[in-house]
Amino acid sequence: DKGTIQFFPHGQTKGPLAGGRIEDGVYHLDADAGPAVGEHLVRIVGKRRTGRMIKVPPDQYAPEGSVVEEMVDIVPARYGEDSDLVRNITAPSTEINFELDSK
Repeated sequence: DKGTIQFFPHGQTKGPLAGGRIEDGVYHLDADAGPAVGEHLVRIVGKRRTGRMIKVPPDQYAPEGSVVEEMVDIVPARYGEDSDLVRNITAPSTEINFELDSK
């Protein structure tokens, strides 16, 4: 299982977008590259391989007849593209854990 986490400055918070990879449910961001102090909208996306191979439409990267391993979403959209999850970062080294509800 793999995914990404992104912290978007929210409200009065200034600073760049911060984010990183999630592997086996754990993410780490360097304090230097992590989110700035303040409020952030958090987006979490996760995918799982199904073990099934599927055809992909041809494009500049995949010639006609190409197949890839199917990936399915394992994190509900309300934590990803539709997220309203906001967290306040109080220091660059703050540990923030997220309990996601799959229902």
